[in-house]
Amino acid sequence: MNSLFIGKGLFETIRVEKGRCIFLKDHLLRLKKGADFFKWELPLQTLHESIVQGARKTAHPLAYFKLYVWQEDAHLKFKLVTGKYEPDTKPWRLGLTAFVKNSDHPLLQFKTTSYLDNLFILEEGKKKGFDELFFTNEKKEITEGTKTNIFWIKKKTLLTPQLACGCLPGIIREKVFKIAQKIGITLEETRAAAKELEKADSVFMTNSLVQIKAVNEFQEIRYDINHPTVILLKKELDKFKKDPKNY
Repeated sequence: MNSLFIGKGLFETIRVEKGRCIFLKDHLLRLKKGADFFKWELPLQTLHESIVQGARKTAHPLAYFKLYVWQEDAHLKFKLVTGKYEPDTKPWRLGLTAFVKNSDHPLLQFKTTSYLDNLFILEEGKKKGFDELFFTNEKKEITEGTKTNIFWIKKKTLLTPQLACGCLPGIIREKVFKIAQKIGITLEETRAAAKELEKADSVFMTNSLVQIKAVNEFQEIRYDINHPTVILLKKELDKFKKDPKNY
């Protein structure tokens, strides 16, 4: 049986810049954790070599790779989908979905192919003029976006939900943590209701494609899209991407 048909699969979305896979090792390590959960033997080195070779051949200076892994008749299958990435340059309008995440769900720590809920919510949100929507959990705590992690700045503190709230350990989320520690930004993992965003000075979302995306509006509240902390984080992230150890 093809496990992909029932949503039992894993995937990673990788940004490719001028033939280099950004933070490829981090993506493969997260993929391995998911494979270990399903008790799949993942050939990490082979995958790494294949993806690096594919990236060098891509015709686009800015591209994306989507790596899918699933099981079929007791055999592990892989598929790499590639394409040109055209970034959205404008800041995002953020919405809150009424759908609730279960913070105890064990699969929230992985990117699984059971992704229809997120896609449906985002599509419906875009019809209402939103660029991204975020979830709350059963305790009404902020968790994550449909395709992103969320951060906000309040005074001089950078805040983001705890993983225990029910969110993916995002690759760029982890890089923001490292950058904050490196340059002395106070960062706090928190449990917060959506109304806390009303008190924020700035809000941004992260994922491997958009990297750090400023939010300009949530529930008619306008945010500073050029907040000095956000600009600094973007500059430091660019430095991280140039480190050969990350790809």
